Amino acid sequence: MSSDNDQPARRTMPATAYERWMADQEIPVEYGFGVYNVRDVERGFWEALGCEAAFIQQYGMEGYTGMYVAELPSGRETRPQRQLFEQLVTVIDGHGEIEVWAPGADSAEHQVASWQPYSLFVIPLNCNYVLRNTGTEPAILTSVNTAPMVMDLFHDHGFVFDNGYHFAERFNPKADFGGLQERLTAQSGVQAIRANVIKDVTTLPIDLDERRGKASRITVFEMAGNTLAGHLAEWPPHRRQKAHYHAPGAVLIIARSEGYSLMWPSQLGLHPYEDGHEDKVVKFDWREGSTFCPPDQWFHQHFNTGEDAARQIAIRYGSTDHPAAFEKGLQTPANQGIVPTRTSIRHGGTQIEFDDEDPRILADYLKIVGEVQ
Repeated sequence: MSSDNDQPARRTMPATAYERWMADQEIPVEYGFGVYNVRDVERGFWEALGCEAAFIQQYGMEGYTGMYVAELPSGRETRPQRQLFEQLVTVIDGHGEIEVWAPGADSAEHQVASWQPYSLFVIPLNCNYVLRNTGTEPAILTSVNTAPMVMDLFHDHGFVFDNGYHFAERFNPKADFGGLQERLTAQSGVQAIRANVIKDVTTLPIDLDERRGKASRITVFEMAGNTLAGHLAEWPPHRRQKAHYHAPGAVLIIARSEGYSLMWPSQLGLHPYEDGHEDKVVKFDWREGSTFCPPDQWFHQHFNTGEDAARQIAIRYGSTDHPAAFEKGLQTPANQGIVPTRTSIRHGGTQIEFDDEDPRILADYLKIVGEVQ
């Protein structure tokens, strides 16, 4: 018979600086593995931004990344902003423009670029900006950002929100902000694009890379010298991708088609069903407008059940222009010179080849799609 004194001590961790700041904004916070449709997230008026908004706290963000969704009515604009954290904005609905300028710049050095549904654009670090809805319908936008890491490290609002330093290498007021479109092969060997604005991620040509599956495509994007970068991924209807795992903070946004993803801790091994861990496998259904974030070191595998090619935006650390050691991980003889998430576990990577996956995974998928194309 045990007593309370025999139980392990429990303690509640104090709120982080970012969590305290979120609470101070007095807008809703949506928690979970993901959100099926960001349009449906309950929002409240955010005084700082000047429109309806809500924070999205996905379990896999783990203090690496933050996210909010905002609704901007027709003909309205946000209040002028400036923050010392990186931001990538995805437009879900609506048409408008971003006006951006360096700290201390005069009106002649303001840059303007337009956006539309499924535009992806960067807000250069510590630049002033306004988001403006020029369309006739409400605009829905999401921001994925590095606010949790920056605010938790510095925990000083004046430094984060009222800092006049101009990062000249990240924003040149005399260059064409919206016109940059540079294709390249990144240092890691993957195909990439440098841009500040991708006008439409659903139509942008992306590169064939079949390491994740037959006819799969993937193109990395680098924006405004950020450490927060990402990629666009596409794979055919009635096809799945190979499971893999990586560090936390990678936010996925679905831009086309419908399907589901499986997620499970990598410590459970390659065969979670066969090994009796079915109760620990998370299935997340998704559609256009969904977002989710796999937790740290969790396998995740994506399944397209729709009739269109699935297209996914992944916003994550892992810039090849500006790599961060905390995301890259320890380089060992086993993983030197490889892209771990596109390399088999057999060869030092973190990817499960189809021949090695749990048989139940494909069996369940075939019950839905009938056959794999």
